[in-house]
Amino acid sequence: MASDKTMVEVHTVHMSGQHQNEAAAEATAAGAASGHKPEKLTAVNEAIITTVTKSEVVDIIRVLGYQAIPKDDEEFGEIIFSSSDGVGWNVYLGQAGPFFNEIIITVFSASKVPPFESINNWNQNSFSIASLEISSKTNHLFKNQDGLYPVTFSNRINLEGGVTMSHIKSRLNEWVHEIARLTKLENFIFPTPIEVSQKWSL
Repeated sequence: MASDKTMVEVHTVHMSGQHQNEAAAEATAAGAASGHKPEKLTAVNEAIITTVTKSEVVDIIRVLGYQAIPKDDEEFGEIIFSSSDGVGWNVYLGQAGPFFNEIIITVFSASKVPPFESINNWNQNSFSIASLEISSKTNHLFKNQDGLYPVTFSNRINLEGGVTMSHIKSRLNEWVHEIARLTKLENFIFPTPIEVSQKWSL
């Protein structure tokens, strides 16, 4: 039987459409080459932006002190792998680049026991949302062959109404604090961070 860690990593690959060892080390130069500048909607202290590039999000994550490994994916578009507190998580930007108006942050996990109570408590007391997988065949809570229940934790940052870079940084920082809380949940298993090899070093 596969280990708990292996099962979560397999689930992560399945859900994200990625193979972790294929992660590229550098962001695409599309944003930088385009000369993207924040759209100024007001003149209050900091420019308001309605889009962001992958390289800008990578920079914010690194300024916060965490790894940011960008990757292009045919199915999911632009993705950034990151981690905190020993948990690997992903930032999805979509396929409508190089300027994106939404940031989706996700961590894939699994519970060793039916997680209804834990999920309900989490969703009532957190800004991120936990969701369960439902079997399309039985319409019941999905349980994989190793007896684990996949659970996805995610949060969206919508830029369409206009936000500041400081707001995005603050939201990502809040997510990092959420990860720290996640590690305290009982019976949950989380994916480990991608190990940055010499090939990926920046």
